[in-house]
Amino acid sequence: MSIKVEDTGQYELCETTNGNRILVLNDELWFAWVEGQQGEILVHTDSDHEKDHTIQEGQFYLADFEDDPKYQDNPHLFLQKEDRFEEAILPNGLPTEQDKQKKIVATDETVAQDERTGYLEQ
Repeated sequence: MSIKVEDTGQYELCETTNGNRILVLNDELWFAWVEGQQGEILVHTDSDHEKDHTIQEGQFYLADFEDDPKYQDNPHLFLQKEDRFEEAILPNGLPTEQDKQKKIVATDETVAQDERTGYLEQ
């Protein structure tokens, strides 16, 4: 079993004046979180969006799991919401400038902050 934390820091999930959801990781990586034809996708974008309001914000972890009985062998994005972390699976990782769209699967799983932090900071 191995866990590789690919990235960690602060995130913001906001809604634009056009009603689009934007996920920002560490004030550097910008993604539109949209409903695609076959589910939700993240689309690599830039910072040229007019924010209407923040939906949620906090700490995030991007972790890749291998042979872990609790998690599929895919990158997972954990977004803090109050005292818990919401889990989303990124089967093909985060979008890049070269590969702009990637599937994201939001799960109904949440994990307590102390459990998630301890697990990822081993």
